[in-house]
Amino acid sequence: MERLFSRISKFTRQKRREKTKKKDLYKRSNFCFIERESEVPAGFYKCVFHSNVPNLRHLLFLLLVRPRDKKAVTMGDKLQKVKVCRVLDGDTVALCRIHSNRLGKELKIRLYGIDAPERSQTYGELARLNLDAMIKDNHGIVYLQSHGRPEKYGRTLGTLYSKRHPETSTDNINYKMVLWGSAWSYRFRKEENSRPAPIVPSLDVYDTAQTEAILSKRGLWEGKYSPAIEPSKYRHAKRRKQHQEKLKRDAEKQQRKMSRKKDRQAGLSSGSGGENTDTSSETDSRS
Repeated sequence: MERLFSRISKFTRQKRREKTKKKDLYKRSNFCFIERESEVPAGFYKCVFHSNVPNLRHLLFLLLVRPRDKKAVTMGDKLQKVKVCRVLDGDTVALCRIHSNRLGKELKIRLYGIDAPERSQTYGELARLNLDAMIKDNHGIVYLQSHGRPEKYGRTLGTLYSKRHPETSTDNINYKMVLWGSAWSYRFRKEENSRPAPIVPSLDVYDTAQTEAILSKRGLWEGKYSPAIEPSKYRHAKRRKQHQEKLKRDAEKQQRKMSRKKDRQAGLSSGSGGENTDTSSETDSRS
């Protein structure tokens, strides 16, 4: 009986020791958090050291902590599930607050590979409604593929898909906008090679879709209201008009300034002439 009690007490002491070791291990390693990351080689976790540790400040490491699984990372793992709250125009959407950036502003996505009419253009509202209808078919939930750094206006360039694992061209919302005649096929020529290509289809297929939309006279190419003007040309003409108006306003402002200056000089000269006549009359009276 005594032997049995001794074994039980030994077993309990061993368990307590293991628990304390685990607690100490957690305390020592609480500056490191583990997270899954698609950019890390397949089958591994990402361990990032917390920046508030004095000895490891401003230092990031990728440690091969333990295998995740033996399968390679698929394209679907690189897509982010997002919810669209607003459709701003035919090629720009705003994500909900849960996807906002660090400053708390809503994240705007500029659709990659297409260029839709501006809201102030003839077909602008039509393109916006078509994009809104496509997103509402998915209940506002889409899958975003990012294409590198933001563009010059601070918007994230992205492709929207209706499925996590897109298989056909019709799963690509950007492509369907061109196919339905709601947008032009558009390339960022200087940065095209440095940005990742869409999963499906390639950008060359966008050009084919535009040709098909022109031949079928869909959307922009129907010619119901007026001939469709490319947004890039429309923006260039608008900027040129605004520049000319600014130059005209500046010229008018300069002209008003010069006229006020002349009036002031004329007033001063007339005042000095009056003083001269007063002094001459005084001298005549004294004589």
